[in-house]
This record gives sequence, C-alpha cells and structure tokens, in this order.
Amino acid sequence: WGGVAEDISIKVKGQGQAGPQEVKINLADPTLVKARLHSEALSLPSEINAILVEADDLLTMGVKDHFETTLSFRDDIFTWAVEGFLQAQYGSEASPLGARMTLLRAAGDGSNLLETEGQLYTWGRVYYLPKDWPEIEKIEWDINGAVSSTNQQVELRLEPASFISSADLRTGQLHIPESLVKLEQPWRIIYDSRTHEWKADLLSLPLGISSFHWGDAEASIQKTLLHITQFRGDPTSWELNGKIIVGGISTTWTSVTFPTTNFGMGFWVKPSEVALGMRLETLDKSISGQGRMHHNFETKRGNVLATLTPQPFSMSRHRLSHMLKPWSYPFDVTSGEVSAKASVAWEADTGVPDEGVQVARGELTMTASHIGGSYHDVAVQDVNATLTLMGTGLDNVAMPVPASVTVGSVNHGIQVSDLSFALQLGFDGTTSIPTLDIQDFSGHVFEGEISSPRIYLNTTMPRNAFVLKLDSLKLDKILQLEQQQDLEGTGVLNGFVPITLHGADVEIKDGKVEAQPPGGKIRFRPLEETVKKLSQSNLNMDVVLHALTNFHYDVLAVGVNYSPNGTLKLHAKLEGKNPDLEHGQPIHFNMNIEENIPALLQSLRVVKDIEQQIDQLVQKPF
Repeated sequence: WGGVAEDISIKVKGQGQAGPQEVKINLADPTLVKARLHSEALSLPSEINAILVEADDLLTMGVKDHFETTLSFRDDIFTWAVEGFLQAQYGSEASPLGARMTLLRAAGDGSNLLETEGQLYTWGRVYYLPKDWPEIEKIEWDINGAVSSTNQQVELRLEPASFISSADLRTGQLHIPESLVKLEQPWRIIYDSRTHEWKADLLSLPLGISSFHWGDAEASIQKTLLHITQFRGDPTSWELNGKIIVGGISTTWTSVTFPTTNFGMGFWVKPSEVALGMRLETLDKSISGQGRMHHNFETKRGNVLATLTPQPFSMSRHRLSHMLKPWSYPFDVTSGEVSAKASVAWEADTGVPDEGVQVARGELTMTASHIGGSYHDVAVQDVNATLTLMGTGLDNVAMPVPASVTVGSVNHGIQVSDLSFALQLGFDGTTSIPTLDIQDFSGHVFEGEISSPRIYLNTTMPRNAFVLKLDSLKLDKILQLEQQQDLEGTGVLNGFVPITLHGADVEIKDGKVEAQPPGGKIRFRPLEETVKKLSQSNLNMDVVLHALTNFHYDVLAVGVNYSPNGTLKLHAKLEGKNPDLEHGQPIHFNMNIEENIPALLQSLRVVKDIEQQIDQLVQKPF
C-alpha cells in the first residue's frame, strides 16, 4: 500500500441502523485491522527510525467488546459521538518496543471536537541510541496514562508506576551504571485550546541513581529527589522551575574519600536561558558552600559564582586528615579556618561561530585565617593570607597583586616566629606547579632576625639560589639548644647563609656568621670525669679547658658549608682571653666541626656535642 505497509488484513463485525436524523454503527469484537508498516518509508527523523529498528512494525486496530458510533442531523446541526473500546497498537506484545492507544469516548459537532476520553500505554527496551547520542547498554520504559479533553482543554495524566530506566549510560566523562525514574503519584499536563497554553501539576519524584563516575572520581548516592514546582508554556516558549535534592553523596577520587555530603540545586529553565542555585553541606555541617549559575543560550553569555563558607579546623574533630581518608600526605591542618570565593564568566567563542563558548574571565580568592598544623615534624601556627588568582583559562592564570602572608611560628626544634613576606605565584602554562616569588621575607629566631629581599623558586629550573641574612642572633639562646648546664655564653651574631636548591637537595656554600663587637663570653665547665678523660687524650687539653671556663672573646667567626648529602661543615675561629688565666694572655682557637644533619635548620646547633669535638682544637698561639 503505497510502499508504506504490506500484509494488510481487515475483519469487520457489526451492525448499523439509520433514520432521517440519526445513524448508528455498532462494531463488535473481533473487528480487526492488521498491517505491517515500513517505518523507513514514513519520512520520520533518522533518530526515530534508528530506534524503531528494534520494533516488529506490526500495526493493529481492533474493537474489544463493542464500539458504537452515532451521527445526528437535527436543526441543521451535525453532531457525532463514539463510545466503547477502540484500540490501536504498534508492535506486538512480544515486540521489544511499542505503543497502544485506546479510545473510550469522543463527541463533537461538525469538525469541532467537544470531548474525548482515552488511554495510552507505551513500552520499550532499546539497547543502543542513535549516533551522537550518549552511549548506553540499555534503556527501558513502561508508561501508562490517560487522555481526556473538552472543547476548552486537553488533559494528559501519567499514572503511578510508570518508569524509565537505563543501564551503563556514558556521555563524556560521566558514567551512570544504573538509573530509574518512577512515578509514585499521578501527574497531569493540561492544555488550554483557547489560549494554547499548557501547564503541569506539581511533582515530587525520586530518581533512582545509586552511583556515578566522573573521570577518576566515583560517587555513591543514598537518595535523590526531583521537585517540579512549575512547568508551563505556550507555542512560543516554556518555563520549568524546581529543585533537586541529593542526599548522602560519598565521593572517592584517586583513592581519597571525601566527607559524605548533601547537595541541593534549584533550577529555572527557559528556551533562551537557565539559572541555577546550588548548596552543598557535609553531614556533620563542618563544610558548606553555595553557588549560582546563569547562562543565556541566545547570547552564549553566562557566569557562575561559588562560595566556600569559612571552614573551621580543630584538633579534636575537624582536622584535615580526618576529613579526607585515607590520609597519606606529610601535612595536616588542625586549627584556624579557610574560605574561598570563585567566579567565572564566559561568552561566545568567536573562533567557533554558533557553537562553543570561551572563558572571558575567572577569579578565585582564598583566605586563610589563623591556620595551624604540621608538615612532617615541623609545627606551623597562625598562618594568615589572602590569595587572588585571575585568568581566562587554566593556561592563562595570574596573580593581580602579591599575597601578604604572615606566620605566627614555625618550630622544628628551633622556633622561628613572626614570619612575614609577600608571595607572588607565576603561571606559564607549561607546568601545573607555579613559580614562587617571595619578597621582603623576615622572621625572628634566637631573639634576632632572619631576612631575605627575594626568594625565587622555579621547580623547572635545575637550581634555585637565594641568601638568608642573619641579624642580632643571641648566642645564649643558641647554646640553650644543647640543654647542657655546663655550657653558657653571651654575644650577638650577624651573618649570611647562601642557599642553593637542587630540586629537593639543599646546598650552602661559604656562609658566614660572626659576633658583633665588643664580643661576649663563653663559659664551659664540664664534669671532672669529662675533664680527666679529655686531658688524658691530649696534654694541652687541660689548659684549653681551663681557658674556656671564663673565656672573654672579641672574635667569633664561623664559616658554614652544607652539602646535598646532608653533611654540615663548620669552621670556627675564636679569639679572646681568660682574665683568670695567665694574666689574661690572648688565646686563639680554630675548630672544625662536621655533622650529618637531615634538615637545614639544625645547622644552627654549632656546638653540638662539643665535648667530643674539643680535641680538634689545634692551636693556642702566644
């Protein structure tokens, strides 16, 4: 039949009755029309034809029980009415997809349809989607509903238990193993034939998505609810409002598990634009954030703004290592709070007309207040900084102004306090690690100051060099590190330490520390047992030890060298006198000390184990 159908069969059973003003036709079971369609000849969209390949193309139309048609001609008015059970079905009961429509009642005058009542049912199991659609292993649906109309409106009612499910859905980096959308309440859509406007009932709908994958991230979900508060439109436009609530999101990314989170999103959608409002909060309410997004499909302009509310840390409950598990990193945050704000705006991509968008500008501001924690065995307290990044993409990021950073203290056996510096990050797009440009660095240690005008670190370079300046360090505070009651001293030290970083290795070459005039005093009064042992090993040692019991120095100079293998070499020169020994005759000492030290800060322990090193004193001139 016109290349559209074949194997057409018609079976009719019924009776008719006619009068001057009325005609009645009553069809009865088994009135039946069958045909096998050629869906590819129906000029349907290619996407529809690709799905209909799964069907068996069987079309049937028949009467169950009876179907009565009444035609009336009274007062020059033609009216008609049908009532009964007339059913049209595409696809057999065994077909993987099909649709069934049942007409129960209809009436009209002339060509005007005044009222109808019917049912609809569609089912399907499709194992692939058309090209350029998301990849899928299976999509299945079973939708049951009813249709009714008057001369003013048409009502479509979807019944509870109607569902759509999918298996192994993949699009881009998103992978949803299983999903299920199932109605738990009737849902109506009403069309007004006078105004041509339509609207839908309020709807609360559970979404059965228990897990999903996004790239390397995997998330499990306890429950998802969709609430539609407004869905309406007309032939020129439509509008959809509602919210999605996702509860109990447990996310794992690169083996790190994030805190279980609740997520809510309100949405407002029109053909020309979309707006979203989002909120995220962990179950224990320790972390929360919110954001909003707007995009105009016509201008291809939009923006998003996200805020992380101030996040407090504490040693007992909210430490960083307890929030992310397993925690295998050498640092932790145990006090203070952080907050962040990010914004991104985009516009049409002039290089891809009518298609893509490009980032017009982006800004990220992060604030740390009174942060405390640790790195390996280094304790850090009271870190304060506000850092702002701007750019138009990940390959075009810059800091508009340096960040002012202050640190209350850093303690690695030696405490450095009141640190401050200006931090500038540099991004060249070739590496994910930025350069660090630290300017006006200063801090306090041993009641003195360390400083550097600039420390520039670039991990792509084989070496990075800078100089630390030492001012007014107190010798008595340095000697307290030894925790030896028999060693004490006074004096103020100045100097400089040239530092070169070879990757993770540290090198110091030709550093120098010396006492400022007028010098100071050193008193070393070891136990008699120690004196006896050292004197037996060196005949001059008894005189040396007596000289150091009350040594007044005017020269104290130390050369500092540190090799990447961890070896610290100190060459110390000490000149002065003991007023209690030989009428204060001048005494000069030269001393070489070599230690294997795992961290640079330990190099300040210049007199470590002095009892074992004192036998290296090589000279007592005049």
